[in-house]
Amino acid sequence: MKITTLFVAFVAFFTQLVNAQKPEQSFDFDGSYYHIIPIDSTAGEPKPLFWFWYDQGTEGFYTEARLNFDAPATAGLIFGKTFGGEKFFITPKVGVLIAGNEEGFDGLSAEFNCGGKIDINSNIYWNYFVMNQYAFSTGEDENFIYNYSQTGFGLGLFEINISAQFFQQADASFMDIGPQVKFTLWETGLYSKVWATTDPGNEKQETAFVAIGWHFSKK
Repeated sequence: MKITTLFVAFVAFFTQLVNAQKPEQSFDFDGSYYHIIPIDSTAGEPKPLFWFWYDQGTEGFYTEARLNFDAPATAGLIFGKTFGGEKFFITPKVGVLIAGNEEGFDGLSAEFNCGGKIDINSNIYWNYFVMNQYAFSTGEDENFIYNYSQTGFGLGLFEINISAQFFQQADASFMDIGPQVKFTLWETGLYSKVWATTDPGNEKQETAFVAIGWHFSKK
């Protein structure tokens, strides 16, 4: 109940941000749901992942709300500021992580995103993205380090990437790496993703991430 209440509060907060948007203000908004399918994994039953972010670019602020991303039964509320443009940007961020039960992680998070998109011609582009995170525990959990990296090409409605994530904690670590395909439904902003991964250090850990989402951009 605690984690559900927190997440509903975060979504309400995002709704207020959009409603308070000035008509002339440019921004990007993205909301997505990830379903994690263990193909052959030693991990427990995964929880669905929800992720929302809102970015006013260099003219404003960045904020992010996520559930079950940092740890099971954990909500995160993150704030930051984006510098740069389409070809290269960097977003330093800080935030709080709140556990909903004993599975969760209570702490603070220092992060930054960076990435960009470069057009090759009118139909093809190259993109890259990196997220780095250091989470400080305020409870009994150990601090952890997390990295997500991807690079690939877009062609029309499709985007094909090689993506990897790495997690390191004092008593545990894992890595997921594999191909990721994204399909966008024309100009609606609706998209779906499939990411098939394996852990090179663990032959039994093979996972598929399936996502649906919506991206809206106002320039």
